[in-house]
Amino acid sequence: MATSEEFREELHEMVDRLPPERLEEAVAVLREVLEPVRPRSLGMGRSGRGDLSERVDDLLGEDGFGR
Repeated sequence: MATSEEFREELHEMVDRLPPERLEEAVAVLREVLEPVRPRSLGMGRSGRGDLSERVDDLLGEDGFGR
């Protein structure tokens, strides 16, 4: 099994061999690996509070969730 340094060196060599017309595609692939695209719906309701799951019934009122 190759070491991480060997993988990094191989990656550098591969990038050096890329034809200019394929650079944009390669960058897009690497960005996806480094920064996966998340659905826009995730994080839409950011409240800034870290205790929402602990206080769900209090926050939803007397009926709670699913009652």
